Amino acid sequence: MPLARVWDLASDSQLFEVALRDGPARLSPDGRFIALNDDEPRLLDGDTGVQLLSVEGYISGFSPDGARLVATPRETGDAGITIWDLRTMQPLSVIQYPYDWQVRLDDASFNADGSRIVLVNEGAAKICDTATGKVVATLELEAGTVLSAAYSPDDTRIVTANSTGNVRVWPAP
Repeated sequence: MPLARVWDLASDSQLFEVALRDGPARLSPDGRFIALNDDEPRLLDGDTGVQLLSVEGYISGFSPDGARLVATPRETGDAGITIWDLRTMQPLSVIQYPYDWQVRLDDASFNADGSRIVLVNEGAAKICDTATGKVVATLELEAGTVLSAAYSPDDTRIVTANSTGNVRVWPAP
């Protein structure tokens, strides 16, 4: 089984290694957490490698302050999209998988303070309140599969990009 090795670049020393069966790893913006997305998605302490949390689905991203995590279902029939509070290691809210989405989530991106998240799937982006899980707005997108969306650092705009090469900037609701 392959090993992922975590290094401290300042001291050029290995901090720890962990088994990684398949899938990408993500580092939280503050460096406190490492998310491993393999057949057993889990959250590790970024300094020690100790497992802190095991999640169902796929760890799609961290809020910019590193305080929240979004876990999305692997399949559309699975449970909802879960927002985790990383201060308590408890679910903060569950966003029900939109009934009109027939395939899995393509992207998820938090706004600057983690209070909202934009969820992307093919022809739509849904903006949800992370505390309540409620959809607050829907962006109807152009033709082509939407690949990603992100908030601007000041939360005034959302940018989307699709498979046909179109990039669009929207006012953030």
